[in-house]
Amino acid sequence: MNTSQQLSFSATARGLRALIYTNGAWGAWAQMVSLQTAVFTGFVLYLGASESSVAYFISIGSFASLAQILSSTLLIHRIKRKKTFVILMGCLHNLFRFSVVLVPFIVSSHHVPIIATLIGLGMFCWHCASPIFSGWNAEIIPEDIRARFLGRQTIANLLAGIVASYAAGWYLDLFDDTTKYTGFFTIFLLATLLGIGGFLNLSQVPFRAKASDNETGNLLVPFRNKQFRNLLIFFWVWNFAWGVGSPFYSVFMLKTLQISYSNVAILTSLFMAAMVIGSKLLSGLIDRYGSKAMLQILTIPCILTPILWVLNRPDFYWLIPLAMILNGLIFSGMLVSINALLYATIPESSNRTAYFAGWSCAIFLAHAVGPLFGSALVEWFEPVHFQLWGFNIGKLQLVFLVSGGLMIVPNFLLRAVQDNKGTTSRELLGQVGRGNLVGYLYNALVFDWARKDTNRAQAIRKMGRSRSPMALDQLIQSLNDANPDVRRQAARGLGEAGASEAIHPLLNELRDQESDIRGEAAEALGKIGNPDVIDPLIDALDDDDTRVQISAIRALSDIGGSEAQELLFWKFADHFDRATFPTLADVLGAKHDLRMIKPTLDRIQHFHSPAIRLQLLNAVCRTLGARRQFYRLISQDTLTRARTLDELLKNTRQMIKKDHILPRAMRTQIHTHLEEIHRTFDKGDTATFLTTTHTLAEYIQTEVDENTVEALGSESASQIGAAILALQIFLDEVAKHETEETQILFVIMMLWCIAQALESVH
Repeated sequence: MNTSQQLSFSATARGLRALIYTNGAWGAWAQMVSLQTAVFTGFVLYLGASESSVAYFISIGSFASLAQILSSTLLIHRIKRKKTFVILMGCLHNLFRFSVVLVPFIVSSHHVPIIATLIGLGMFCWHCASPIFSGWNAEIIPEDIRARFLGRQTIANLLAGIVASYAAGWYLDLFDDTTKYTGFFTIFLLATLLGIGGFLNLSQVPFRAKASDNETGNLLVPFRNKQFRNLLIFFWVWNFAWGVGSPFYSVFMLKTLQISYSNVAILTSLFMAAMVIGSKLLSGLIDRYGSKAMLQILTIPCILTPILWVLNRPDFYWLIPLAMILNGLIFSGMLVSINALLYATIPESSNRTAYFAGWSCAIFLAHAVGPLFGSALVEWFEPVHFQLWGFNIGKLQLVFLVSGGLMIVPNFLLRAVQDNKGTTSRELLGQVGRGNLVGYLYNALVFDWARKDTNRAQAIRKMGRSRSPMALDQLIQSLNDANPDVRRQAARGLGEAGASEAIHPLLNELRDQESDIRGEAAEALGKIGNPDVIDPLIDALDDDDTRVQISAIRALSDIGGSEAQELLFWKFADHFDRATFPTLADVLGAKHDLRMIKPTLDRIQHFHSPAIRLQLLNAVCRTLGARRQFYRLISQDTLTRARTLDELLKNTRQMIKKDHILPRAMRTQIHTHLEEIHRTFDKGDTATFLTTTHTLAEYIQTEVDENTVEALGSESASQIGAAILALQIFLDEVAKHETEETQILFVIMMLWCIAQALESVH
């Protein structure tokens, strides 16, 4: 039972934001002075430590995790102000770690034992508080956004780390060997201030106490949970295998390859940038498809990455950037997958502190044992040297190979891990391969970090256009965004994504009379094109909101099919509605429904807007196969349009002249009329131009008999008949209300459509 009330949404939001800021500060601290960074490695090598000593320091820090046993069994239930305890122990951890840089002032030699002691004390302090902090996080982070929040938290940590890593590397390269200590001291001091600042910022995060937090922890309870135990064994072996080689990567770059601190920082930044990308890319997938499928994919390249470190030398280390990028993607996915799976595995009713303490102790022991084993391997491989494809292979490269070989074992252990989401790795890979992955990733980052709502709206729409399944959850969530532009673009994006999973939330928006994105939801449903949405869209044709009706019309047109087209024509012809008529004419024109021509031209007189009248004339042209040429030509300047129309008339005459379907006498007469039409067009004699066209239309209507129709075929004959009808109605009733430019353009488009229909017979 909780001893505090449920946190409000605003309090939770403030707490999560503070956690992100804290993780940003810790990310900068970690990339400046944590145990496996180039700065710390360079500092201890500067003091004369050996390669194996670096692994020794990492092991000492990891063995300090045993403090969690003491904490969970003896301390936690006795501590009343747990939040203050976490902050205090975190600050002490940072101060002990800063003391490492003061060792040269404490002793003149034998630095290794003193450094190891300070590292152990610092890590002991933090591990005493770590179980409380883990439970604190588990309580405040909502389960439905857990993986995504952990991904954002990781991104903040990494982005700050990228900046800090490069700045520290660049700064150290400013000093020579005689003054290098000044650089190390400055970086340790700044990192300590950032680390302490991050812990002090935790005071803004609400702490939800539970009754179980005051119970004495029993570390044996978690290990009786088979699901927890299997997950722990898998991750323990993975961390052990990784820990065998990981302490020596910085040593290898600084000492063997002689890479400068700034270049090491650049390479490290590649690793962290890949983690940023991976966290954003993979967290949504993990939330949707589960962790196990992701782990099955990631454990395979884990075998390869240590091997990439082997084939490098001072004049050739181009495989290291590739290894860094691959490691970053793997690590981000592993961390988010494991954390999400761990939180889901721990029972709600149990003492979570015991679970987190048991987990953390076991994993840190893997971090301790792995480097110790690696250190022993370094000494064992000391005399081994040989050439492989022109590369000198020594003790460190051999350790990397052993690490890669050990990575095979977790692949088998993963089979026993359970996940409540039954997605297979093959299905997950199929989802990742769909859509534009780069487009999704870029716009997802823009959406998360943009401050302007217009930028967020554009980004969410483009996420939909990427058609990546990873965008779906974010698009659905954005239907409830506070900004109306974001909501509208999210609905449109769901339509462009074309995912069937979006149907239910979009139908909810369409049916919600208070929703301001009902129209966008209807059009999105049409783009998805699932038959299940036809009935709701038919209902929307009679909605009280005209905008929803228009959207439903477009949606049914997008779905297509004879049933939808008949419904649209019925609505078009049965009852005239000024608001929906132009849209119906548009969609029927796009479907080449010749039945719409007469009603459209008959009812064009009801519209006084020049724009609407042009829209309707364009729909008629489009019905007859002119696509959007009418719109394109009407928007051109006068001279350009005149040249284009002249070419259309020439093409029309050529097509008629080459025709072999019409009787010769009829073909000759039509060509004569076209010559006259062309001549009057050149002279600018619009009256004679229209009169001659009317005469031509009547002649064709009179002379086409059953034999000609049979020779033309039903489709071409219908098109020609519809074009003649359009010409006659236009010239008799519509032309007098249009501008001279519109008259000439529409007439020439109809003549061209007649010639096109004739040519299609061939």
